[in-house]
Amino acid sequence: MKLTSFILALLSTAAFIWTPPVLAQENLKVKLPTGLDSSEGDYDDPEDQEDLARLNSEFSTGFDYSTGDFDDRKDQKYLEDLKFKFSTGFDYSTGDYGDPQDTEILYFPFVTKAIFRDWAAKLTIPYLQITGPGVVVGDGGVAVNQGGGAARTTESGLGDIVAGLTYTLDIEDFGSYVDFTGKIKFPTADEDKGLGTGETDYTLLVDITKVFGKAYVFGGVGRKFVGENDQLQLDDIWLFNVGGGYQVNKKFSAGASYDFRESASSSDNPSEGTGYITYKITESITGLLYGVVGFSDGSPDTGVGLQLNYKFEPFERHP
Repeated sequence: MKLTSFILALLSTAAFIWTPPVLAQENLKVKLPTGLDSSEGDYDDPEDQEDLARLNSEFSTGFDYSTGDFDDRKDQKYLEDLKFKFSTGFDYSTGDYGDPQDTEILYFPFVTKAIFRDWAAKLTIPYLQITGPGVVVGDGGVAVNQGGGAARTTESGLGDIVAGLTYTLDIEDFGSYVDFTGKIKFPTADEDKGLGTGETDYTLLVDITKVFGKAYVFGGVGRKFVGENDQLQLDDIWLFNVGGGYQVNKKFSAGASYDFRESASSSDNPSEGTGYITYKITESITGLLYGVVGFSDGSPDTGVGLQLNYKFEPFERHP
């Protein structure tokens, strides 16, 4: 019941807060801000929204109706709308999380994304390593403070696998769009090693982006429904983010964001800022470099990350 009510509330909020931009340019396409998704610990591709926004114009011409079979042409056109993206990289963070000793987290995600028109499905399979006194659980790459430190140990292994589905509503007249995302975190990490909570989590997110010339601003809100764990006593949490960036040229962009989350345990609420740059290495490969600074004991003190993204269009039509 609370999940259904939350979905309706999110839809109402998105409609209420929407206002038309004054300076947005019609049909403008930009790369969006990216980095480590603080709600689940997986990566967002710098080019996803740019590609989604271009789909209608790229594939609207179709095929020559004077040749071939109509059904075959229609099937081929649908296939041309399908593309894949593969991402990998690393995220390193360190912080004391309110304990006298620091905890270091290394996170290596392997991400596969399929994009079809306004829909995107993503699967993240991570490898995780945590070195510390045992006060942090690696919940999909996001730390959860348990309290009660001990001797430093190192644990590593498969992290929690995350599956997500996003629908993008492109509002070209206002130079804006809205992402509606649902995620499921599967408890594949070893709970005994402290690499996960051993429970399934569900997350709902709404993100809004507005474009002003070569600049853009964005904000989002979400709700994470945390699986019950008698030992950790975790609660459902709210997620918030806001930020902006600038498209310097066709290859380079930069930006910054601020993320705030309620704590799922009794520790401080995570609060952190991220700065990032993206660079288009080739038509198919994009790089992302970012740094993180924590503002509370619920976040790491510092963090850095690097991501490489490869775009693959198996059914692309060539002239």
